[in-house]
Amino acid sequence: AGVAGPTCPHPRPSSISVRTGLGVSLSKEDERELMTWESVHKENFLLAQARDKRESDSERLKRTSQKVDMALKQLGQIREYERRLKGLEREVQHCNRVLDWVAEALSRSALLPPGGPPPPTGPTD
Repeated sequence: AGVAGPTCPHPRPSSISVRTGLGVSLSKEDERELMTWESVHKENFLLAQARDKRESDSERLKRTSQKVDMALKQLGQIREYERRLKGLEREVQHCNRVLDWVAEALSRSALLPPGGPPPPTGPTD
């Protein structure tokens, strides 16, 4: 048999008689009812607060998990790039050895006269 207060939408005991603007006088039954009402609302508040914290922690964990997944994906891409780069470096080294061999072979052959064409310059950017 409670009524909602003007600033609080929750039901409260209706048999409270206000003595002054600062205090109230309650019967034992009304006091028990008020204590029960306060306990219920305190418990509801604490449960809601705990739920909000859990959801907040859960959301934070979800965001962190997404960041970790993204970092792992990027790390995998970096490793793939490193693997490919090492393969390209091996190919360049092989080509360099082959070109050195060709240059040496040509320098010893009679195909090029002594003092032949100058070597090509390096690549330009």
